[in-house]
Amino acid sequence: KNSTGSATSEATPQLEEDNNSTSNEKCLQPGCTDASASLIPCLPTSCIQKHLESLNSNLNLTPKRIIQKCLPIVHKLLDDPYGWVFRDPVDPAELGIPDYFDVVKCPMDLSLVKKKLETGVYKDMETFERETKLVFENSILYNGEKSD
Repeated sequence: KNSTGSATSEATPQLEEDNNSTSNEKCLQPGCTDASASLIPCLPTSCIQKHLESLNSNLNLTPKRIIQKCLPIVHKLLDDPYGWVFRDPVDPAELGIPDYFDVVKCPMDLSLVKKKLETGVYKDMETFERETKLVFENSILYNGEKSD
């Protein structure tokens, strides 16, 4: 602080700027209560990009945490009145649909999703989400969108 009790420029955070950013002085003022003040205009595009990427990387969860978050979803799908349809692998011979594997190249069912979840195969939420959706996408692919 200087002799008047005000913060000097040494106390004010210095943010790197790039050619694409515009400085917004009021967002750097300590104690600012202006609701329109935002750090976003003060940050260079590269810093914002880096921050957004870090948000995605912070979602790296342990297999145990993925199980805790996703297993209730699988149970809810299995407990649905129509969940039994998606529980087990499609058996083309039993169902009389010999061309099933000609149409569906990546079969998936909820029991397999659950097993992979419980055994820690899923290392990220995106893979769990993709394979869970695949169960239903395969059904639509083979049966058509208008099928029950």
